Formats: sequence, C-alpha cells, structure tokens
Amino acid sequence: MNDSTPITIRPRTRIITCPSGLVVTLRKYKVREENGLANEHKARAGTGLEDLLGACTLEVHDWGPYQNLKGYKPAKGQPAVVGPFPWRKAIQGDRSYAMMLLRITTHGGAYEFDETCDNVTCKKPIPWEVNLEDRPVQMLSPADRKILEEGNRFKLEVPAGCVEGFDDRPCVVWYELATGETEAVMSKKKAKYKERLSMFVLLLRIVEVEGVGKRPSTKLEDFLDNLDSDVADFIRADMETHNCGVETTIRIQCQHCDTVKQVEVPFDSAFFSPQLAKKQRVVEDLDDLEDLDEMETVDPEAEVVPRTTAQEDHQAELETQDPGSSS
Repeated sequence: MNDSTPITIRPRTRIITCPSGLVVTLRKYKVREENGLANEHKARAGTGLEDLLGACTLEVHDWGPYQNLKGYKPAKGQPAVVGPFPWRKAIQGDRSYAMMLLRITTHGGAYEFDETCDNVTCKKPIPWEVNLEDRPVQMLSPADRKILEEGNRFKLEVPAGCVEGFDDRPCVVWYELATGETEAVMSKKKAKYKERLSMFVLLLRIVEVEGVGKRPSTKLEDFLDNLDSDVADFIRADMETHNCGVETTIRIQCQHCDTVKQVEVPFDSAFFSPQLAKKQRVVEDLDDLEDLDEMETVDPEAEVVPRTTAQEDHQAELETQDPGSSS
C-alpha cells in the first residue's frame, strides 16, 4: 500500500549550538550511514551512533569547553576519531542534543512510534507522535562550563554526621558530567552490576570520595552500596542541577484506559530511519495476522480510514460526548 504522506527534501546542512556552547555544522546522513546503525560489531563496541555523528559533522566553528581536544588523537587500542570532532569525549548532554538535531536535519521533527499500554487489563497499542523540535533544552551554565573546561570535576559536600564514618567532617564527593567515553567503558561492566544497579548509576558519575577511594575501586563501590538512600538522593539531586541537554523522556497516555507511561527516545535505527520503521511495523502486524485461525476478508472497494494519533482519537471522543454529561 502506498503511503500518501509527502516526503520533504530539506537543506543539506545545519549549524547547531550544543548545550555546552560547542558549535558545529551537521549534514544529513546517507544510506550507507543508516546501514552502520545495524552493524553488530559497532553495536557491541558502542561506536555506531558515535561514528554516525562524526561522519555527519562537517566543521567545528567554536570548540566551546573542548579547546583541549583540538588535535586530539586516541591512544592505541581506542576507537579512531571519525570527522573533525571526537564525539566520544563530549558530555552526554551535547551528544544527545546533536543526535536529536541530526535526525531533525535529515528527516524533520515529526516522530511517530508505537508503545504497548502497561495496564495489565489493557495491553493495547498506543500510537503516538511528537515534534522533536519542541523538546525543551537545558544549556550548560557558565559556571559549569568553566568546571568542564578545567577537568570536569564537580565537588559536593555531604554535611557532617550524614554519612557513616564522617561524623565530625563533611563527606566530599567528586563527580563528573558523563561523557561518551565514560559510558562506553562503564556499559561493558553493566552485566557485572545487574544486582547492584542503584549503586552502578551512582558509579557512572562519581569519580572519587575523599577518604574512601577513586573509581575504579572496590572500596568506593562498597561505600556507595552502604549509603543511606536519602543521602544517595541528595547526591543525585545535586548531579541533576548540573545536567544539560535535550529532554528525551516522552510522556504518553493510552487512549483506551488513560494509563500514563514515560518512554525514552531510543536513538536506534528506527528513530533515524522513520520510513523503514513504518514498513517494519506493517510487517510485524502481518506476522501477527498469520497467527490467527481466521482472517477478516477485506473489501478492496471499501473506504480506507487514515491512521490517527492517540491525541486525535481522544479529541474525537470528547467531541461526541453529550455536552450535558459529566466525565
């Protein structure tokens, strides 16, 4: 069946200013680069998105807080740098923003996806659409940019008496803004910490606790495991105040039972190849039909009803209600 939605051809390049102040020119990605997203070797190495972003970065206009990365060359055994900027060294806030803008540059802001309702009595599909260009963006503050330039070490003092072993002095915690490099290293260890995920989330950012140890360290891991939960929340909240980037959490609502759920922008091959994703959904729907004992006969002369979003279905339901009735 033909898709009647017109495809818009967009300008080939776009200059973007990332949350940290980094300014680059991006170009639209090519078919060969779409293929790279499905490359199993790159997926295992965690370099697929990084290589895509690097290949599509044409020029660096302002290095922002990354002046020390000019002329950067990776150490032996590290992934090669693709393009003029080493995105592996960039903070996550810049990376996610650039990936979002790369997708918008190539395919526009409309993002359609399907989720399944979490309500066990419903479990129906939730078709949803958002405009990626409307996602809120948090810029890095000048003070935090300076800290990033000076080594990416943020200091937090937990008040004396709040942490075991620190009764008479503050507990000094040093943490960083997560970078692609840190996430790649830590993601390889995630399986090791599958029973300690709450501690692992802290370990992604915390590089040292004075008087305890530096990452990687068994002493540091055991210390984080033994933190009181409210102290861990105190640390997480401070980290959150220094975060930057584009909001990737999307709130959706089931049009059948009104259950609300939150999903994350996946940054996967379906996200970067929306037309291929649509075809994949059609194939999955046909596979489901093959499992049925009986299939409904479709009249080729019948009127085709266009697919609507959950928002449109909900609005139509409201418009058909009796004005005198209460919800």
